[in-house]
Amino acid sequence: MLRSRPTRSPTTRAAGVRTAGRSARPLPGAPRPSPVAPRDGRRASVALALVLALAPACGDQAPGPTLVYEGEAGQPVALQLINGVPAIVATIDGGAEQLLLVDTGSPLTLLSQRAFPERSAGTATVRLGAFGLAFPAAPIAMGALFASESPCAGPTPAGLVGGDLLQQFSLELDFGALQLALAAGAPRPVPGGEAPALQEVPFRLHGGGTVRLGDDVKVRVGPSRVVVPLRVEGQPVEALLDTGSTRTLISDSLLRRLPAAGRPLICCETVETATQGALAARVTRLRGIELGTVQLADWAVLVLPEATPFAALSRETGRPITMVIGSDVLQRLVSQLDYPARRWRVGLRSDAPPAPVDAYLGPGFTFCAARDGVGALVQDVLLGSDGFVKGVRTGERLLAIGGVDLAGLDRAAMLDLLQQTPSGRPSV
Repeated sequence: MLRSRPTRSPTTRAAGVRTAGRSARPLPGAPRPSPVAPRDGRRASVALALVLALAPACGDQAPGPTLVYEGEAGQPVALQLINGVPAIVATIDGGAEQLLLVDTGSPLTLLSQRAFPERSAGTATVRLGAFGLAFPAAPIAMGALFASESPCAGPTPAGLVGGDLLQQFSLELDFGALQLALAAGAPRPVPGGEAPALQEVPFRLHGGGTVRLGDDVKVRVGPSRVVVPLRVEGQPVEALLDTGSTRTLISDSLLRRLPAAGRPLICCETVETATQGALAARVTRLRGIELGTVQLADWAVLVLPEATPFAALSRETGRPITMVIGSDVLQRLVSQLDYPARRWRVGLRSDAPPAPVDAYLGPGFTFCAARDGVGALVQDVLLGSDGFVKGVRTGERLLAIGGVDLAGLDRAAMLDLLQQTPSGRPSV
């Protein structure tokens, strides 16, 4: 999984904050929000949950083995958003309820060893209760979902549901109602009297290879990458559809194909990868993304260099992947990802709220509510911002903003305080 770390913001404001000093280095495992992340986001996870080792590229194939399940498919269940990524409540072997991400970008279903320390690395079958269904023998892999536990408050997923299970069904996402369903058979009508007409976008499953779960554990997986054709400002593009990515990404090569005049290009944001270390990224806006007749205008994306996961994805799939469609786009859409029919039925949500006018303004540093309940933690300070000039540093603990004690406040309340507080120099 990749995480992004901003290093400069286009527009920042500072505010008077009181801190309790700083550590000598950044907090281990601290999430790295983006300067254009949603206001309620804790982390900007911007790409793939798992990276496959290189293997001969595989084309689309017939669906894999059918998983036996109990219950009626197609029942809507509640979804939660964890950093913009859909998650559901599930049970493993009849145990306590856990949160699992729903991740079309992952080739397999994965449980975190941190959440299940009694299980060893490798593969197993479990009784999975999820999506209103029960899977008596669901294949799972055990591995590291995140490098370390976040010190920030908020829900922590215990794993993810990947393409190995999802591709038996049609994944129906309704972000307006905060519901999703795994449907079987013919597509169902979209609920609601104002339902949009859905555009059918064909897709294919590509890729496959070996997933490394540890030094000695390797798992072979079949094609699972959802590759969709679309257009960006009129240019044909092959994109990976990844519900597990907070942000939408494009490659440098795609950016070079687009007109540069009048296009903002903001430097710099660092994307941390498990296999390639820290990569420099930039933020820009696309004038239009076209999914058949469905169009999204003026969309902020991250631009990654070519020698990044894009290159690995292209080798794995045998296709020129230059874009990853993330959950930021999906939240604006009504979406039915019909794996058996290889059709993505998509339409614009009529109830999607407009982006707030101050969505891209910030105080010059990013922060989260501390998991231990004591104030907030500074995650990153944007170089050159007012916050940096006024002495705020990564790893500090904020105790008050504008004279108001932060004890017991969540991040949204802290952000509201910060936006209402006049500029000032923090005391350290």
